[in-house]
Amino acid sequence: MNRRWLTMLLVLLAWPLQATTVKRMDLDGLVATADITVVGTVESSRTYWDPGGRLILKRNTIRVSESLKGQSSSTVDVTTIGGTLDGITLDVAGMRGFTAGEDSVVFLEGTGLYRTLVGLGQGKFSVEGDVVSNDISNLEFVGERPRETIRMTLDSFRDEIRQRVSPF
Repeated sequence: MNRRWLTMLLVLLAWPLQATTVKRMDLDGLVATADITVVGTVESSRTYWDPGGRLILKRNTIRVSESLKGQSSSTVDVTTIGGTLDGITLDVAGMRGFTAGEDSVVFLEGTGLYRTLVGLGQGKFSVEGDVVSNDISNLEFVGERPRETIRMTLDSFRDEIRQRVSPF
């Protein structure tokens, strides 16, 4: 079966799904799980097939303005699943995309060949002005009712993360 047919089959099987079920992560869980947490601006995104030709992936390059946890270089690459390539679109509910020029705080973990968001969309927080918020729509949480998104000032959010990284 060639990759286009396999991808189309995966998309058709996922079509009726409107949400992705994951374990709910609070800020403590995001900080504990993340190898790196950074504040930055999305420089670029590139869509490509995974090495096996079965999944559409997107590499998003973020220019780091501040590291809140872990060591990072001046840029970090974040890999997400989904996008449009060769006339085929793959959309994963709960997977947050990135847009060039967008400011974000991201919680990242290494997963084999890739650096990904912790907890799908839970690990990406958009920064608009001085307000940070996350979008957890299209995510359902194992054994829990949906919760509201986190929304606070960027300074408060930084302080909350730093307290969890260095509690003393």
